[in-house]
Amino acid sequence: MLFYSIVATAATVLYHLGIVSHRKKEAELSILFFSMYVLVPSIIGGVRDLDIGTDMDTYVVKFYNWISAANNLYNALNVVGEKEYGYYLLNYLSSAVYDDIHFFLFVVEAIKITLIGITAFHFRKKCEPALIVLPYFLFSWWYGLSMMRQSLAIAICFLAFVKYTNRQYFHFSILTLIAYAFHNSSIFILLLPLINIFVKRQIHILVNLLIIVILYLGANTLVTTISTIGIVSKEMTDRYIDTGVDSAKSNLLITTIFLMYSLYRYYICNLHIKKGLKEKSKALRKQLVLMYMNTSLCAYSIFFLLMAKYFEVAYRVSYYPMIGIMIITPIIIKADKKYFREASVIYIMLYAFHYYLESRHGLADTIPYRSEILGI
Repeated sequence: MLFYSIVATAATVLYHLGIVSHRKKEAELSILFFSMYVLVPSIIGGVRDLDIGTDMDTYVVKFYNWISAANNLYNALNVVGEKEYGYYLLNYLSSAVYDDIHFFLFVVEAIKITLIGITAFHFRKKCEPALIVLPYFLFSWWYGLSMMRQSLAIAICFLAFVKYTNRQYFHFSILTLIAYAFHNSSIFILLLPLINIFVKRQIHILVNLLIIVILYLGANTLVTTISTIGIVSKEMTDRYIDTGVDSAKSNLLITTIFLMYSLYRYYICNLHIKKGLKEKSKALRKQLVLMYMNTSLCAYSIFFLLMAKYFEVAYRVSYYPMIGIMIITPIIIKADKKYFREASVIYIMLYAFHYYLESRHGLADTIPYRSEILGI
């Protein structure tokens, strides 16, 4: 437990020093710190023993051995029989450069950490970047040592979120397709444009929440109906029904707190707008949109976490709304100048609390950390 929290803290400090150096226009120092930010957790992830993580043997070791043994790219992409070709291509290219599974593990970690760093750097003027980086490490990084394919898809979706907020919708679409090539669950990043439709049409936030409640109440019936009428095969439905998990309680707790915080800030922001402060009206309306987005993302995440009781896959899907939450919440916190420090501390403490609770369940079999290469 302590080991990963030390890595998370060290990586965040290195990233923060990189940001500080960048602001002081100390380019060489900034590059050094950013490089160390990527290298430290990437090396830790790269040299870990091959039994670290629940899915390690099935989706990492076996896949790598099959694909690295293929004599050409076509065979590599077809040897497994699944459709997530981006992951197989990365395996193939990595083994072509240097045929060692630990090099592949290092490359995977470096890609993920770099993408998170790029995302935090993009929003550096709107929030404190450390409030994106540290929660990612506490909430998701260690889990990615097990769920390799999805963790890559999630990291790509972080960058897709950047493109969407920049209104670079073509780039967003391409990145979504790339993420889908690593794990098909990433299709749920399309919740972003769906929520944006509600925002643009000025549909009241309570209507959005009501729709989610109705979806939850009718979810089991909906899945059964889809199976019955043949949209999805019965075999596929049977694969996921009654595969629920009970380990989503801490996720549910912190997401509910984020939901209440966003609703509270939404209400306060509305009050200020109604007071008619014209000089602040434009900025307040931008904040209102963010709070609407965050509230909706929290609600969808809670919906998936509640559904995880019945379908294990819903637990994995809940990570995609969390991408937006982990970016927007720090922006909302920075906008609250009066309680910025207090809110920041509470925000980090919630993720630390989540990490602590998850560590009691074994962190997806990633603890204790072991590395024969490092001798630990």
